[in-house]
Amino acid sequence: MPVQISGTISGKIYPMDAEALVSVVYGNDIINTIEESSTGYFKLMDVVQGNYSVVVSSGNLAYNDTTITNVNVTAAHNTDLGIITLSHK
Repeated sequence: MPVQISGTISGKIYPMDAEALVSVVYGNDIINTIEESSTGYFKLMDVVQGNYSVVVSSGNLAYNDTTITNVNVTAAHNTDLGIITLSHK
């Protein structure tokens, strides 16, 4: 049986009209990117266990981008970031 070395990161972007892109970053390297759904929810799959930053880039110019640091991913587990609220510019 293979050993699982990856986990997931999930959460919800608010407000939903932010049209956000969510990226997992390690140092200067983007590891994984996903566009959040029309409901605001996202789930990044197959993230190798480790410590990352999660960058939320708004596709709507009315909102600021944000970065969450020290996101710890553990193999075979989901790291739930909860609701991430983007501020107005």
